[in-house]
Amino acid sequence: MDCPFCKIPMRQGYFQCGMALWSEKKHALTLNPGQGEAYALSLGKTMFSPHQLESWFCPRCRKILLDASGYASNIRPE
Repeated sequence: MDCPFCKIPMRQGYFQCGMALWSEKKHALTLNPGQGEAYALSLGKTMFSPHQLESWFCPRCRKILLDASGYASNIRPE
């Protein structure tokens, strides 16, 4: 995959993490989305091993693209 920002080839790998949340607002105390809050990625607490999301890294821009297609989200295409 080429980087959408600088157009050079990206490196494929895995973003490895425990709990994670991408939402439209900052959370100070919890990683749970609030009622009615839009979120694109919600990863709950893991028991034995971390989440491993397929991702791509650009060595020039240092940006990471994640494939969150298999995880909880309540944002739908318009």
